[in-house]
Amino acid sequence: MMPAAPQILYACPSDDCVVLRVVGRGSFQNSVALKRTIQEMLARNADMSFIMDLRECSAMDSTFMGVLAGVGLSQRQGDKPRLTLVNTNPHVKRLLDTL
Repeated sequence: MMPAAPQILYACPSDDCVVLRVVGRGSFQNSVALKRTIQEMLARNADMSFIMDLRECSAMDSTFMGVLAGVGLSQRQGDKPRLTLVNTNPHVKRLLDTL
């Protein structure tokens, strides 16, 4: 049986915050969907905050980490809300620490 395809799930708990969850491996396969989702949310509300729940993220490649870094850097400019990463496992945390 083939493993399930990686997924990006999201929920809008409020008008100004989106929780994104990565299920499986964060990779080039789902990095475009992640970037598009974030861009669409920011188009609706430029002050949108993002919480990235990595509890179910088993690993990530450089393309996916690049998208996270790009979003994080763009959110740091001015007084814009930030991208917050939560629930990282030790392996994913080590990968992110290399950025």
